Amino acid sequence: MTDAICSLALWALVQTTCVQYDLPPEMVYHLVIAESGGDPLAVGDKGKAIGLAQFHRGTFEWLATIYGRPRSWPEDALDQENALHILCAALRDGRGALWHGWRRMPSQYVPPKNSPIWAKASPVQLRVLGVK
Repeated sequence: MTDAICSLALWALVQTTCVQYDLPPEMVYHLVIAESGGDPLAVGDKGKAIGLAQFHRGTFEWLATIYGRPRSWPEDALDQENALHILCAALRDGRGALWHGWRRMPSQYVPPKNSPIWAKASPVQLRVLGVK
């Protein structure tokens, strides 16, 4: 597939998933692009983070368990739909500080510090992430 078709498919998946979690799809899409470039097979953080949402194993297994999602490593972390559901559930529940891609996103898509996405973030985490 071409990059444009892959990007459209990702956008469609993000839109569909965000509706279920009442999240703005533009924000989630830009976070995914900042984290993985939209590549479901992306590997980062010196080989410790994988997939669209760049999960580390412990974080992925913990969040998958909390949200009742498939949690086999690495297969389920590389599954686009599963990764997006876990990412969106975590964002909805105030765990936005688990991701560092916010610093690489266009600022208009980064939620302000009073957003529920940051409910479980410390002031230090917000400062490090550049949240205003």
